[in-house]
Amino acid sequence: MMFFANKELDISFSENLEFNYENLIGRRIIFLNPYSVVNLYKDRLFAKTIEDNCIAYIDGIFLKLLMSATKGKSKRVTGLTYTLDFLRFHNDRKSTREITFVGGKPGSGELLLKKITKNYANLKIKYLPMPIWDSSLKGVVDFIKEQLRDEGIIFISATAPKQEKIAKLIHESNKNCLIVCVGAVFDYLSGQVTPPPRWISLIGLEWLYRLFKEPKRMFKRLFPSLVLFPLYFLANLKRFKIIKEIN
Repeated sequence: MMFFANKELDISFSENLEFNYENLIGRRIIFLNPYSVVNLYKDRLFAKTIEDNCIAYIDGIFLKLLMSATKGKSKRVTGLTYTLDFLRFHNDRKSTREITFVGGKPGSGELLLKKITKNYANLKIKYLPMPIWDSSLKGVVDFIKEQLRDEGIIFISATAPKQEKIAKLIHESNKNCLIVCVGAVFDYLSGQVTPPPRWISLIGLEWLYRLFKEPKRMFKRLFPSLVLFPLYFLANLKRFKIIKEIN
């Protein structure tokens, strides 16, 4: 099938939630849905971001359903849920390690810091706006590396696969960072976008809620994914795996 650029790509999903920085040094955490899976098989550079030191969680409901139907019961972990649990974990332990948030909508930094420092008073938080990037992303990475310590925790909020590519490039020169790629999570945390009602999240229909809120943008993103994703998944069924422990 000619639309596969990465026929030999293995995708392993973790079932183990880990928040302890010492166990995650040098790792990248990503959350995959049908849109990102389709792009992994089409985009070689994106695929390289999950080849090493990467922990992937199942995010999209359709991905969870297909994994459960073919591989056994699977766990779904959204970027928002992981972020909130991570912040709570470190806040409860009064962690002194700085957490840096990068990206989000223009003007979200002040709102994000205000919300997080109010709800997680024990955390040391820093925010960096995402500069305009060129096709190579070099300017973005240089900007971020200049303002980050060698050891730190970084949450990146941007569209996939740009955020994953940025994370990979940062790790090439700063191997002690933990980087978590969370997509639109900052928009929810800052209050700029109203999160979907809890009952919608419980049944995995956040994508439908976002389609209702941003029809033009989300339709262009969702429709090709929903059509192509089953083809990619079923054609590469043996390459999708579940791992119980983080190595």
